[in-house]
Amino acid sequence: MARGKSLRRVRVRNGSVALAAAVSAVLWSGGMQTANAQATEPIFWPHTGVFPAYEREEEESFEPYGIAEATADENIFRLADNTPLVDEGDRSDVFVRLGVGVRGNAEFSKQQVRYDLRADHYAFDQFSELDEWLYDGSVNWLWAVGSNLDGVLGYSRSRSYPDFAELQFVSKDLVDREYGQFGFNYKFLTRLQLRALAEGFRYEHSDPSRIELDNEVASGTAGLFYVTPAETSIGVQYRATEADYPNRQELGPLLIDNHYEEQEASFVVIRPPTFRFGLDMRIGYTERRHEDVPERDFEGFTGRAQIRITPTAKVVTHLILYRELQAIEDLSASYALANGATIGPAWAPTLRTVMQLSYTYEERTLEGNPGFVITGIEPREDRTQIARAAFGYRPNEHFETSLSYEYGKRDSSFNTADFDYQRITLQLTASM
Repeated sequence: MARGKSLRRVRVRNGSVALAAAVSAVLWSGGMQTANAQATEPIFWPHTGVFPAYEREEEESFEPYGIAEATADENIFRLADNTPLVDEGDRSDVFVRLGVGVRGNAEFSKQQVRYDLRADHYAFDQFSELDEWLYDGSVNWLWAVGSNLDGVLGYSRSRSYPDFAELQFVSKDLVDREYGQFGFNYKFLTRLQLRALAEGFRYEHSDPSRIELDNEVASGTAGLFYVTPAETSIGVQYRATEADYPNRQELGPLLIDNHYEEQEASFVVIRPPTFRFGLDMRIGYTERRHEDVPERDFEGFTGRAQIRITPTAKVVTHLILYRELQAIEDLSASYALANGATIGPAWAPTLRTVMQLSYTYEERTLEGNPGFVITGIEPREDRTQIARAAFGYRPNEHFETSLSYEYGKRDSSFNTADFDYQRITLQLTASM
């Protein structure tokens, strides 16, 4: 679940402006996806308008598509070298994903409906007990009333594997996620805008032994912004969040309620990407309070800056800097304080081809774990690095193929949490 997002406006093709949350819309998420079998590097296809040299192509109102993907991973469960449970040969696997879906962008009057619905089947060579059908779908209505009021109403649902970098063992657990949002953007006094967003999250495990991680989160954000003639938004926003964990966490004889409330006040600057530069920055102060074990409460400065630099019409570089609280639902009902950065240049020499690199460095401390507080053990500290390289080729409007390589390494204050890995992924997408 994303925390402390800034409100933003997304310009759509028919000229209307809609409010949207930065859940997955940003080009670089900046998160550490080191072991989820479904986590693949996004390709910045030139036809999507990422590069100034190429115009954005019209989106289809109804587009069926299929995906065939093969991945080889040398340490799929992110095991430490000193793990005595498996042989070296048991760390690697090759798996195939076959997916079918439909996506589109339907427009009528000032309204727009964007949707993407997909089902995937995963088949593993060695760990066939993980073979499964999974899915991911989202629908968003970008609505507008007159010229001064617009917004978004959206819903998404998915079923996925857990993050094996957190588990570090074989698990048939599946994770269901639901997300809903309603937001609006009201313009008044020429340059002022009131933006508000209500969100709801639900996170649920299929494994009964892990139901203490299930949670429901509700949050609301409101902000007042001044918009310059160059469309740069400058303003302040306030976000309040409340999270409930219906199943108590067992710590010896204790049952811990991980319910928390969080508030964040932020200063926000959003400059839409131009030929040379784009910025989305949020700097704020966050407080999180727990009913049980309040020693793990947090208060301090947090923020995120996403910078887009375009030195030439065919080269784009994205830079992300962040200090924020991260949910780690696959490991414990708690949070980590993460400090990190991602840099990623991409080059599209032609409309058909793109090459890109990225490097992420993150340091995190599991400060929110009640087990560390109660036992007096120092919180676990992790330092993770991930390097990626990818090449994409789109011979025509119906076919896309990409090849990516990824190397990752984590050094932890807990020796059993160390790991390194390499993975190679080949993907082919065909659409009608």
